[in-house]
Amino acid sequence: MDLRNELRGSRQNSNDWYKYMSQGAKTIHQQNSKILVVISGLNFDTDLTFLKKKPLHLNIPNKIVYEAHLYSFIDQGRWRMQPVNRVCASILHSVQNHWGFLMGGSNPAPVFVSEFGYGMTGGKDADNKFMACFKSYLAALDMDWSLWSFGGSYYSQRGNVDADESYGVLNHDWTGYRDPEFPDKFQLLQTLVQDPTCNLSKSHILFHPLSGNCVHLSSNNEFEFGECKNHVLRWSSEGDGAPIRMMDSPLLCLRQLVKIFLQHSQKIACHHKVLGDLFR
Repeated sequence: MDLRNELRGSRQNSNDWYKYMSQGAKTIHQQNSKILVVISGLNFDTDLTFLKKKPLHLNIPNKIVYEAHLYSFIDQGRWRMQPVNRVCASILHSVQNHWGFLMGGSNPAPVFVSEFGYGMTGGKDADNKFMACFKSYLAALDMDWSLWSFGGSYYSQRGNVDADESYGVLNHDWTGYRDPEFPDKFQLLQTLVQDPTCNLSKSHILFHPLSGNCVHLSSNNEFEFGECKNHVLRWSSEGDGAPIRMMDSPLLCLRQLVKIFLQHSQKIACHHKVLGDLFR
């Protein structure tokens, strides 16, 4: 159960946040101890930095989940004017500083990206750059997420009847995908790629976040893109600058990591499709 969506405005402050989030979480847990309590941050659910200095102590183990939002329109100008890698690094640094830090350290907590989105029409280059950047982050951490929005139009929105939703997964009349390539682009993000219960050794894949495809090897021993769930090449690497070797084949080796790929840890033989479950 989500306590409050996108706190905002001049009256928002961390003192009230601690007070009312604590009251709300404890009340929900008293009524039903089996459900998860989802807690949002300040500034449209983008800021949880205050938890660095003062954690939220609730004594509700394994039931608290933090949520965060991020959208492509936030940095549209920077994507157009600055180098892609520089903008992406800056955005992910901000993400880590504002809420990503919760997933690390000595007392990590789960974070759910409950809203993110981009224009599904594909007409804005900045949207494509943002999605390639943020999808790489989500895939690398195997995060749970939901998009804004699913529907392609509104019966009425702010007085506009039959208003269009350009961020919608579905087209205006809800009969198909607004972006026909959407299933391919999000295939890896809908797959369990890091299973903590798996006993097999770690391996890596090469993931192209813009298309959503992974690297395969053709019958002619040439690299090609394909689905991420079948016949994906497994790679081993000792870190940045070290050779990237194809597992089970001592002959194939990448000596430089191509920038358009994301090196992404996974346990290949422990794949399971995530069919509607937000939390595992």
